[in-house]
Amino acid sequence: MRLSIGASAIDVALRLAAQMGSTVIIARLLSPEDFGLAILVLSVVGVIGALVGLPFEEALAQRRRLSTAHLETTLFVSLLLAVGAVGIAFASGPLLAYLAGIGAVAFWLPVATLFLVGQGPGTIARALARRHERFVDLAICQSVSTVVGCVVAVWFAVQGQGILALILQRMLPIVLFPLLAMALAAWHRRQVLVRPRWNRARLDELFRFSWINLADVGVDYATPAVLTFLVNAHFGTAVLGQLNIAMRMVDPLRAAIGSVGHNIAFAMLMRMQGDPAKLGAATAGVVVNVAAFSVPAFLGLAVCAPILLPLLVGSGWDEAVPMARILCLMAAVSVPFRYFYSGYSALGRPEYGLWGSLLGLAAMVLWIEFGAAAGAPGAVATSLLVAEGVSAALAVVLLLPLARHAAGDAMIRMLRIWAATVLMASGLHWIFLGENPQGGIELLLAMIATGMLLYPLLLLAFCRDCFDRLRIAMFSGGRS
Repeated sequence: MRLSIGASAIDVALRLAAQMGSTVIIARLLSPEDFGLAILVLSVVGVIGALVGLPFEEALAQRRRLSTAHLETTLFVSLLLAVGAVGIAFASGPLLAYLAGIGAVAFWLPVATLFLVGQGPGTIARALARRHERFVDLAICQSVSTVVGCVVAVWFAVQGQGILALILQRMLPIVLFPLLAMALAAWHRRQVLVRPRWNRARLDELFRFSWINLADVGVDYATPAVLTFLVNAHFGTAVLGQLNIAMRMVDPLRAAIGSVGHNIAFAMLMRMQGDPAKLGAATAGVVVNVAAFSVPAFLGLAVCAPILLPLLVGSGWDEAVPMARILCLMAAVSVPFRYFYSGYSALGRPEYGLWGSLLGLAAMVLWIEFGAAAGAPGAVATSLLVAEGVSAALAVVLLLPLARHAAGDAMIRMLRIWAATVLMASGLHWIFLGENPQGGIELLLAMIATGMLLYPLLLLAFCRDCFDRLRIAMFSGGRS
């Protein structure tokens, strides 16, 4: 477990560096409108891609018994869905371009969708790695595919192909990941190829879990797509581009902690399927452990945003700073509480995640509409905070029947962690961001160093047990 956590941490660091480094270069070459167009296209592709392979990953990883026929059926269905996705993109592109008022959407949507052919093979590779706890192999394939994709994206951006660069930065790793996984499997002399083959019986065995997870993943991916079209309609493409940049500062870290941590937590929690109360209590412990390092990371990032964002993307992105700070707050709520849904998925109850996603989507749409009616652009970023807050509240309520005492204990610890973190963030703001703060990278480094010294002391004062649990989790192979 210690090796898995270490490899996953390196994977996260490499992917963050590659994504942030490539964004730093591309943001200096493109306009907010270019980023707005890219997020419109990629958000729609994300929804379409949710149909291709992703729902099967949880089903394959969660099954107690898995045969080759399950893998063959998954590959067959996912490839068939990928072909259908390309057809949907060609057919719906002109309509979406008309609705968005941007003709280029009709061209770039099918281009981006072509990369979904790698979704199915990648799903099988990830599911097998998770089942057999090969997290080192998973980390290698993820980090290398992301680094290569970002390097290629930068090259195209420098050549003047900015929109294509933004698409490649997001979509090329989807194709590269399964190729790297096959190469690594061949190196270890494991089975490399799975033939696509239809098997109705195996599909039926996967379907109960998969269709609910499909709906959950679909709603989860539809949320940013709905957000982008609402923001574009009410506030314009330039504001949407500012939101895209703000997301690019926050989302890589949020997604990396979420996906990598989910895989490790899921593998651990699956062993407790036969004891729901024990699984619920263990999930609550995971949430607290994750919060102990993720909440200060994101609130610290929020404090640093006025210094960090201009250093990364240059001038012309001033409106992205307040959005980024709100998104950091959203991530501080989202990242730990999402692990409750990882526990429910390991328990075989993916419908809980679907309920959370639906409530979050509804809350986001209502908040955006109220904000647009009031003429408040601040509703753009705060809508995501509201959505995650509603989903987090539901996650806690759903835990009560499983482990009422553990739920109450976890919430008390969370409050203490937030108290220590808010004091840390307030202290950093008071010390470094008074009137007319001066400095660039040296100021940023000083803020980070001070935060790293201040937070452990505050956590020790507010929640000694949280401090001890975090120390054990970090230095004892993840056991606490």
